[in-house]
Amino acid sequence: MRTYPEYWNETVTLYTRSVGSDGLATWTSTVYQGCFWQHRSALSTGDGRHLGVEKLICRFRVPAPAVKPGDIVIRGEINSGIDEYTEGQRSADLLKSHTGNGFTVTATHDNTGRTAMIPHLYAEGAAYET
Repeated sequence: MRTYPEYWNETVTLYTRSVGSDGLATWTSTVYQGCFWQHRSALSTGDGRHLGVEKLICRFRVPAPAVKPGDIVIRGEINSGIDEYTEGQRSADLLKSHTGNGFTVTATHDNTGRTAMIPHLYAEGAAYET
């Protein structure tokens, strides 16, 4: 059994999007415990200017879920569903209601290999800004 540091103690809700044969998008949520959560301020260059970027990072323990860009991670156990076709229940609404504690995944890294000191799946994205 793997031992994780005691600070890997966050609960997160992962929303994964799928599109049915009818072309309609649906979201499925799953709660994961024992995750690592980090909020980082970073500097990014865009259009010749320097911009402050708030980056959120979540590391999932193994066995790690399949996380892909476009998925949504929210800190905490969230009971809200996503319905892209109902105002107030869209993915953007969920992110807005969890500003600073939720992100759309933009990148993932599989760090579950045998050489990883703390095997995990890494997911990151920019913090939602109003």
